[in-house]
Amino acid sequence: MEENKFLALLSKHWSKIVLGILAIATVAVWSERLFKSNKSEKSQDFFIAQQIFERFQKGEYLAPESIEATQNILERHPELHPKYDPVLALTFFAQQKTPEGICYARSLIHHAQQHLPDVYKEYANTTLLISEGKYEEAFREASFLEAKLSEQPGYPTLDAVNTLRLLFLAREIGNTEGQHHFWTKLSQHPSYSTLLSIFQTENLSLSDFFLRK
Repeated sequence: MEENKFLALLSKHWSKIVLGILAIATVAVWSERLFKSNKSEKSQDFFIAQQIFERFQKGEYLAPESIEATQNILERHPELHPKYDPVLALTFFAQQKTPEGICYARSLIHHAQQHLPDVYKEYANTTLLISEGKYEEAFREASFLEAKLSEQPGYPTLDAVNTLRLLFLAREIGNTEGQHHFWTKLSQHPSYSTLLSIFQTENLSLSDFFLRK
């Protein structure tokens, strides 16, 4: 591919890319459940849905017909929401269709609640504040989560992603001191290399994106 799609999303819609961590969390705990009735129809639906999911994982933007097909399948099989809600949420956010994106983000949080630790729920709820443009409130909530994570070791990736969120929120609200602080923390974070592997594309890295601004 000519460009890393996730880095492109970060550049244009940084406030939405944070939903990615929810996709990872929910997919990890999600399991498919097949029913005995209408087995052939369900199998066909699952096959189509899986093809769409695999294209999304490769960084391909979903065509309108793929979005419509996924929505129709979810209506018939609500048990698939935890896996495909993040796909639709990120797709709509990338298309600047914020209301639709928020709808699926809320659905994702609702279906994932029983499987996620409290810190992930708090991260998810702050995502919705960002999507609604409530940056000051989101910065406060992300700061509260940062303090909580410092007292609850065991979530290094979440802490790194939350630090990245704080970095961009600090920029959004004009907190220059905060930008410097969070960039320093992020660049020295044990999970920084994990983030680099996500946002690196050829000669452009996460540090390039931050330093060129």
